[in-house]
Amino acid sequence: MTQRFAQQSNIPVAIGFAGLILISQLMVFNMGYQMPWYFLAVLGILCLFIVWGLVANDLIIQDQQLNIKAGPFKNIIQLKDINRLSVGRKPFLKNARTPKRLEIHYGNKKKMIVHPEDRTAFVNALSSQLPKLNISEELKV
Repeated sequence: MTQRFAQQSNIPVAIGFAGLILISQLMVFNMGYQMPWYFLAVLGILCLFIVWGLVANDLIIQDQQLNIKAGPFKNIIQLKDINRLSVGRKPFLKNARTPKRLEIHYGNKKKMIVHPEDRTAFVNALSSQLPKLNISEELKV
């Protein structure tokens, strides 16, 4: 059985990052520097990857795996390796753009930060697959 959970996307942040890159290049261009066309093409592709990574995010529970997709990147965590779920508190961790972030602790001291739109449904789906999962008190319903 496949369960899909959307992660919160932050479209204004994505547009802001891409806009900063493009505006800085326009400023350099207006100062009289000649930019090669391939340099501008690389910056355009970089902007697309930034927007794609910040907007297209999914969490998929399937075949005893948790697939975490963020744009072109994909992480796979085996459900049997997940030890604990807790609320993410540190604001500058990888992939942590929203206040509803969760820390998934797995393996030997590894953790992944995710931010599902429906946090309660995601926690319930994981706990139904993993009855011995250690869930922090703040997440228990």
